[in-house]
Amino acid sequence: MKGLTTNNLKIIAIICMLIDHIGFYFYESLPFDVYYSLRIIGRCAMPIFSFLILQGFLHTKSHKKYFLRLFLLAIITQSIFILLKIINIKYYPSYQTDIDKDFNIVLSFAISIIMLMIMEYKLEIKEKNYNVIFNILKFILIALLFSIYFIIDIDYFISVPVMIIVFYFINKIFSKEILKKILICITIFVISIIEQQFIGIFTALAFPFILLYNGNLGKKSNALKYSFYIFFPLHHFILYFLAMIFIK
Repeated sequence: MKGLTTNNLKIIAIICMLIDHIGFYFYESLPFDVYYSLRIIGRCAMPIFSFLILQGFLHTKSHKKYFLRLFLLAIITQSIFILLKIINIKYYPSYQTDIDKDFNIVLSFAISIIMLMIMEYKLEIKEKNYNVIFNILKFILIALLFSIYFIIDIDYFISVPVMIIVFYFINKIFSKEILKKILICITIFVISIIEQQFIGIFTALAFPFILLYNGNLGKKSNALKYSFYIFFPLHHFILYFLAMIFIK
């Protein structure tokens, strides 16, 4: 089948993320136009990953295990940031980065999964009044999860869960695949402009990839399945460490 598979999209998002973070970590030693170009290319990563998170939720055999994998990854990655920041301050104080300022985006992915799980949770209640109360409780729980973003700083603020939830409703409401993809692209553009201002327009670079998505996983491979879980903390560790050593 023609088009891009889930595996193809994952590889594209990982490459864009790597390019973005090379610019982020080595900003001091890069010409401004090179730095800006790397960060522009990197705007593709977040919307594609958010799109893939929903696909993962829709197709995973266990929502709980999916959440736990993401939550554990968020903790491991944040621990690496803290460890490297300690090394940074003690041994390489001339190098400056604020990567540890916010909790990493994977925490947002994990929170988004919980929100989707709450929305999909159903009880067999015949009484209409109880159904209304149950739905109100679900709304309150989701609102409480959103309140986390106003208590602690998480990368991209509420853009990620809002984006993923809108993707979810688009998928539930509309049946035509091309219409779903167009509406998803519009959602990405609007939310990115609100959150990232001018540079948010470059999330449009992700649109062709999403529009070419064919809905298939691609070749089954554990290496590809868990590639993000390994690559995400590993590339941060390597880039941060190298930047500290080589940028004076």
